[in-house]
Amino acid sequence: MRNFKLIRQLPVLIIAGGISRRMGNKNKLFLKIGNNYMVNIVVKKFHILGFRKIYIVLGYQSQKVKKILNKKYVKILINKSFNLGQSSSIKYGLSKIHRAESNILIALSDMPFFSADLILNLVDRHFSISKYKNVITLPKFKDSYRNPVIWNNVFFSELKNLEGDRGGKSIIYKNLNAINVVEWSSENELMDIDKKKDLLLLKKRFNSNLNSKYLFLLKSV
Repeated sequence: MRNFKLIRQLPVLIIAGGISRRMGNKNKLFLKIGNNYMVNIVVKKFHILGFRKIYIVLGYQSQKVKKILNKKYVKILINKSFNLGQSSSIKYGLSKIHRAESNILIALSDMPFFSADLILNLVDRHFSISKYKNVITLPKFKDSYRNPVIWNNVFFSELKNLEGDRGGKSIIYKNLNAINVVEWSSENELMDIDKKKDLLLLKKRFNSNLNSKYLFLLKSV
């Protein structure tokens, strides 16, 4: 049975401070799926699933992004050092979240096609193990570890020492004995959107199946 109390209490940190270099001169946070900005879809999906501690770290063009965000569901954090890479947004976000938190889910703002099943399975898997062991819970597609990731607070100090634009991968590979995997068969919902063609490809795939679980609630956000 789902423990929705755990979901309400688990902080979600959405990383959205990047420069979108591979998009050319466009900020991918302004990409739309239907009538909705991609970043709002990510935020609203977590809210609909029951998360109530949702934070988003902005950086590049933060004032413009703030204007399009649905502020009802998310607390906005501004990382002025966003040019130092994704790690700076992770570190800044962690510094603003209550020290007593025992776990955190870190997600990316450019992954709007994740399913409810994926998130709920990650939460179930994490809390079924974390009572007995300090773990890092994440999806795995074939031989590749993917996002989003739930981190036990034992790893917060390592996250706060990250440098550059690699996110938490180095910590994951350093702590393979702590990896708590959810095997996942659909790569589509695990893909992040780095280029406009990525979005067009994913929209084409999902639009071929309008009842796809990966599109859950997109029309209502």
